[in-house]
Amino acid sequence: MVKTSYEISLLLAKNKKPFSDGEIIKEALSIFSKNCNDKNVKTKADGISLSRNTVTRRVEEMSNDISNQITQTVTKCKYFSLALDETCDLTSMSQLAIFVRCVDEDFNVFQDLLELSQLETTSTGRDIFMKIKECVDRKGIPWEKINSVCTDGAPAMTGKINGCVALLKQFLGRELFSYHCIIHQEALCAKDMKFNDVIDPVVRCINYIRAKALHRRQFRVLFEEEINELGELHLYCAVRWLSKGEMLKHFFLLRREVLQFLVEKQAMPDERDLLESESWLCDLAFLIDITQHLNILNRKLQGKDCSLPIMFNLVYGFKAKLSLFLTNLTRNNIDHFPTLVDIRRKLENTSPDISKYQTQIQLLLQSFENRFQDFEKDKNNILFFMNPFSITFSEIQKYSCNIQLEITEIQNHVSLKQIFTEIVSSQPQLQSSENLIKFWKLVPKEDFPAMCDLALQISSRFGSTYICEKAFSTLTYIKNKYRSSLTAPHISDLMLLSTSDLSPDIEKLLANKSLHRSH
Repeated sequence: MVKTSYEISLLLAKNKKPFSDGEIIKEALSIFSKNCNDKNVKTKADGISLSRNTVTRRVEEMSNDISNQITQTVTKCKYFSLALDETCDLTSMSQLAIFVRCVDEDFNVFQDLLELSQLETTSTGRDIFMKIKECVDRKGIPWEKINSVCTDGAPAMTGKINGCVALLKQFLGRELFSYHCIIHQEALCAKDMKFNDVIDPVVRCINYIRAKALHRRQFRVLFEEEINELGELHLYCAVRWLSKGEMLKHFFLLRREVLQFLVEKQAMPDERDLLESESWLCDLAFLIDITQHLNILNRKLQGKDCSLPIMFNLVYGFKAKLSLFLTNLTRNNIDHFPTLVDIRRKLENTSPDISKYQTQIQLLLQSFENRFQDFEKDKNNILFFMNPFSITFSEIQKYSCNIQLEITEIQNHVSLKQIFTEIVSSQPQLQSSENLIKFWKLVPKEDFPAMCDLALQISSRFGSTYICEKAFSTLTYIKNKYRSSLTAPHISDLMLLSTSDLSPDIEKLLANKSLHRSH
C-alpha cells in the first residue's frame, strides 16, 4: 500500500496537480471499494495513505531521489555544460532554471534540470552567478569538467564585466565557450527586417476586430463559413517565436472579409486604402513567405534533444538559402515565394518592387552573419564532429598538431569510413544527433584520443535554451493563481518530477518504511 501511495503521488506530480488532490483520489477509491461489495478491496483501499501531508512528503522524497541520480550522473561524466534562463512567475518572483547536459567517456549523453533557484530580490549577473556556484558546490560537481554555457542573451547573463558568464570565467580562471541561444538569435534576426509599414496596419486591423467583444462576434457571424474553413484572425504576440507568421498568414487569407467589415463599419480609412493597394498586398505576400521560411527553420531548431552541431548545420543551411533567394531575385525569379507568385498572377496594373525585397533579404542575411559570429571560432570543431572525413588537407592545418595526425589517420581508415557511411549518411534522417553519437561510440579511443576528447566536448554542449523555455511553461502550469502560495522548495520538487525523464527509485524509498493509515 505504501508503494501505491508513492506511485499515485508521482502521478499527481507529473500531471502538475495539487497535493490535496490525493484526498480526492482517496475518496474515489472509497466509493469504488464500497460498490465492489468486497471487504478485501475496501481494506486495501482504506490502507492507502493519500492525505495532503503524506503526498507532500512523498513528492519531497522522490524529488530528492531524482536529484541524487542527476548529481551522480553529472559527477561521473567527462564534460558537462549548462543552459541558463531566468523568468518571473505569477507572483513576480524571479526563477532561474539551471539545466545540465553531460557526456561520459562512452558518449552516453544525459541532460536534465539541475535546479530551479529562486532569486529573492535582485537578479543581477552576480546574483545569478552565486546561485549557480552554490548549486554546483552543494552537489559536489567538479568545476574543471564544465565545457560551455548557453544563455538567453540577457545583459545580466552576458555582460562583459559583471555578467554571469564573465564572473564564471573569472572564477574558473580560464576561457569558457559561451554563446547566446541559437533559437533566440534566429528570432532576433527575423525582427531585423524593416517591414513596420506592413505589420503595423495588420496589427491595428486585427486589434480593431479582436479587442472588442462586439466586433469579434459580429465578424464571426458575418463570415462564419470562411472562419470555419480558414480559422479566426490571430492576435500578435511579439515574444512568441511563431506568432508573426501565423498572424500574417490568417490575416492574408481573410483580407477581403476584413476589408468588407471595415467598410461596413466605416472605420480605419487608411488601413482600408492599404488593403485595396496592390503594391502593399505584394509587400504583405512577400513578408508572409519569408516569415514562413523563418518559421520552418524555427520549428527545426526546437526540440529537447536538438544538439549544437545539428542546429549549427541548420542555421548555415538557411544562410545558403538566403543567398539563393538573393541571386534569384536579381534575376526577377520569385518562385521560392508562393504567396507573392499567387498574388502577382492576379495583379492587373502593378508589378512588385523586387529591388525592395532584395534589400530585405540582404539585411536578413547580414543579420545572420553578425549574430552568429560566436560560432565562427568553433566552426571548424563542429564541422569536424559532424564529418571528420570531409575535412580537406588545407583545412587540417587549422587544428592542433595531435589532432592533425589523427584526422589524417582516420580519413584513411577504411573500416571507420564505411561505418560512418552506413550509420550517418545512409540514414533517412541525415546526420541526426543520435546517429552522430552512434558513430563516435565506435571510434577506438585508444587510437584517436585527441579526436574523441574533442568530440566529447562538442557532444556535451547545448544548442539553445529551448529546454528552459519548455520548463517555464511547466512552471506557469504548476504555480498558477490557485497555487500562488507554493513555497520555493515545493516548486523545485514539482518541477523536477514533472520535467525529468528519470524515475524515482521507489523500491529504495520503501526500505524501512511502515504503513501509516491516512485519515
